[in-house]
Parts: sequence; C-alpha cells; structure tokens
Amino acid sequence: MRIIEFCDLTGRTHRRAQRQRYIKPASSAHPIIRTRSRRQNRLAQRLFLVYTSDMAAMAMTGEHAVDVLGQLNAWLKQGAPSALVLITATEGGAVRAPGALLAVCSGGHVGYISGGCIDADVILQARQAIADRAVRSLRYGAGSPFVDLPLPCGGAIEVLIIPHPDAEPLQQAYQSLSERQNVQLNISKNGALSCGPTRHQDSALWHTFQYAPKLRLRIAGRG
Repeated sequence: MRIIEFCDLTGRTHRRAQRQRYIKPASSAHPIIRTRSRRQNRLAQRLFLVYTSDMAAMAMTGEHAVDVLGQLNAWLKQGAPSALVLITATEGGAVRAPGALLAVCSGGHVGYISGGCIDADVILQARQAIADRAVRSLRYGAGSPFVDLPLPCGGAIEVLIIPHPDAEPLQQAYQSLSERQNVQLNISKNGALSCGPTRHQDSALWHTFQYAPKLRLRIAGRG
C-alpha cells in the first residue's frame, strides 16, 4: 500500500491510497505490477467531467478579452490589488494563442491561459507578484524550469505577469470592445501598457495584440 498525490486538470490536488497487485502473466515467469484500479478509472472519468464542465463555464464567462478586462477594471476601481496575466508567445501546440488574458486578485480570477495545473501555478505566481510589486516572465512546457508542469502537447508558452497594471489603457481597451470596436493593446516587457496604434522607440521590448469584439448571432424569420 502506498499513498499517491496527483493534480487533476482543474488544478485540484488529490491523495489516494494505492495497492499494488502482482499478476503472473502466462508468457513470463516474472510478475508485473498493475498500478491502476477500476476505482481509479472511475475517478479519472469523474475528473474529466469536472474538467470539461469547468472549461465550458470559463468559455462562456471568462474566455474573451472583454470579460477579463471588465472584471480587472472593476477590481482596480475598487482598489483591490490585482494583476494582468497574458501569453506573450507559444511554441508548438497550445490551448490558447498569444494575447490570451487572465486577471487575478487576492480573492478570485477571471479568464484562463492553459487550464489545469498550469493555470493554478500562474495564479499563485500572480499573487506573489502582487505582493512583491514586480513583473514576472515565466515559461511553461519545453525548456521550462517547472519540469513537473508539462504541456500535454509537448509545446511551450511564455507568460507575462503585470501586478498593479495601469488602469487607463485597460479602461480604454474595455470601452472600445464594449462599443464593438477592434482594439490594439501594447504591452512592454517591463509592464508598461498603452492602447491603440502607437509607435515605440524600442519595438523589440513591446508586445502588440489585436482584440475583436465578441461575435453576435442574429436570427431573423417568422416563428
């Protein structure tokens, strides 16, 4: 009997007692170990259902930039210490593209950048950055120092965490998206923000991302 600890795709940590069962195959005199029981298979199925339902909820409420920026602006207006997190680059396959946003405060978060244990670690890193008041640049996946947090696809993502971001450009971006206008958000590696088409002296230090309003579906006809 041994205790195993693992993190599911929603970021939750589980501990389970596991009994090793030795089975003698017909073609070999050496025993093998069966490490997964029927109970663990049922648990994995339940975790997958929880994961898919959580991801569906995030897709409806916190995937689009206007949702993330709206909540982040509300926190900043309330004076709640907050951080803006975004993907600046990807290598190989990734769940979300560069420019994906995540807003974090001490009491909650909106949006996601990858899902599962990676988002759980990013949220922890963001709250530490809020306390330290220091910008953080992180890498997950291939070439990352966080070897226990691989990407399922074998790729990599680079993440920038900006604690206590400037509220004015974020408010401008949110207002433009709310008015159904495209918006450009410029973010420097040291955490500076600007909204709109702006030229910077050292463009190599800036990331530029384009955001479009939410899609709308209109159905016309006679019932």
